Amino acid sequence: MKPSNVLPTRESVSQHQLVSLLQIVVQLQPYIVRDAGFNLEPHHTPPEIDGGAACAAATTFIKTCGRIDELLEDRSRWGLENHDTMSKAVLLLAEQQEKFLSEQILSAKEVRRPSFQLRPTLVIVEGEFVAFYGDPLTPGGFIAGRGPTPAAALNDFDAAFLRTTPEQVQLIAEQSAEQPQPKKKRNK
Repeated sequence: MKPSNVLPTRESVSQHQLVSLLQIVVQLQPYIVRDAGFNLEPHHTPPEIDGGAACAAATTFIKTCGRIDELLEDRSRWGLENHDTMSKAVLLLAEQQEKFLSEQILSAKEVRRPSFQLRPTLVIVEGEFVAFYGDPLTPGGFIAGRGPTPAAALNDFDAAFLRTTPEQVQLIAEQSAEQPQPKKKRNK
């Protein structure tokens, strides 16, 4: 299964940051409390540290508390504006992807059409468009479609591939009857 690439929410990032900072505070708390003169239970007493390490622990504790304060005071972390903006962007992207996929489906259908693959000849016969492929002078030697517009003729051409032989022959006979016959030359 392919892993999803979901961006973490701002709230989850804030929560992760706060939890990490609070873990630092919990780890430093015994050193800070002991140096402040509070008595701890024997099993919670941290090992003795020198003055430099105690000072470093206190400095880290102060910086950590300062960072927690910054996170808590940052209104953008706790407002919904950023979340709403991102939700709208995600919905817009989903709509655009849906339109794109719909266009791809239409394009795939178009490419499979016989009129796209065979590129039939398009002519006008007695005010009607005729799309044909093959030799129209040979009976049964071509496939044709008719219509009042070029698009209708191409659609009928595509439909010809679904017609049975008798239906196709009847259509060809109708077209042949409608076409003017060439005049024969007389011998003098």
